[in-house]
Amino acid sequence: SIIMPMINGQFLSVLVAGAAVVAVAGIWLYYKKKKDPIKRCMLDDYTEPVATVDGLWIYPLKSAHQMELEYTECTFRGLKNDRCWVVVDNEYTFINQKKCPKLATVVQRVEEDSNGKCTLVMSAHGMSVLEVGQPDTSTAVMPIKIFSMIGEGQDVGDEAAFWISEYLEVEGCRIFFMSNASKPRMLKDHHKFADISLPNEQTSFSNFSTVFVVSQSSLNELNTRLETPLPMNRFRPNIVVNGTPPHAEDHWPEIKIGQTCILRHINPSPRCKTTTVNQELGEVSGSNEPLKTLNTYRTYEQVYGKYDKNYTSGPLFGSNFAVINPGPIRIGDTVFTKPTQNK
Repeated sequence: SIIMPMINGQFLSVLVAGAAVVAVAGIWLYYKKKKDPIKRCMLDDYTEPVATVDGLWIYPLKSAHQMELEYTECTFRGLKNDRCWVVVDNEYTFINQKKCPKLATVVQRVEEDSNGKCTLVMSAHGMSVLEVGQPDTSTAVMPIKIFSMIGEGQDVGDEAAFWISEYLEVEGCRIFFMSNASKPRMLKDHHKFADISLPNEQTSFSNFSTVFVVSQSSLNELNTRLETPLPMNRFRPNIVVNGTPPHAEDHWPEIKIGQTCILRHINPSPRCKTTTVNQELGEVSGSNEPLKTLNTYRTYEQVYGKYDKNYTSGPLFGSNFAVINPGPIRIGDTVFTKPTQNK
């Protein structure tokens, strides 16, 4: 009679302690899920292989030559170091290849030190090699506007300004850098595509989307229609995929690449005059190709059978994606969709 109450009391204490542990664990899991909405069960939903990653390209300085990679990290702003630098004129208006085709011939690479600090290394015909370090945190931040989407950038200094102004033969140019701490440009602020963008979707200094995907078969199909075949760099993709029908990238609502990277399809991309610039010579094609040929079969009305005022700027080629979940991407990675997305 003396022992049993003690045992019952101990048992009750254990039950109370156990309940407290379960409650604390439940609260922790709840907030962890809010902070990290991508669970393993979601990642496992993508089981249908549809393509293979065949190319990874970034353009650290917007509109300069492509930098080809074997491996990279995809962040919420896009592929690491993609379009984090931009050239502006003396009125702080961005300069791209439509305004200055010569930008295409600025060869570039990014070097990163052990502390994660990046240096942009640029070279061009007749110019000395220029190394541009990241501005320190005390450098003033300026608003940079590209197609109605405003983000923050820091001026990288006079040496870079003189170098790019001299090479482009445009007075008063400056180069700005968007760091990880800078305010990104939000897709929902785009003047045409706000209604198809989600509140947290963002980018650095790209024209619009976070990641641009093109299938090799889309280019192969186009080249069968051209007198002179064109290389993929005319279209300046981030991710080139292989093993798909032409323009399959237009029909994937979501894709998973590698183990954790998930991308959301935003829209097929209307293409502009930049596609007519020879990326090796920095010169505009006199034939207006590939736009001339693409306009015979890839306008929005031809592809979808209806008119849309937001897609009158050019024919469609490749697709714009935003990032749902970041992660590493490698050449050779399989691209997966959810099985229901292909039915």
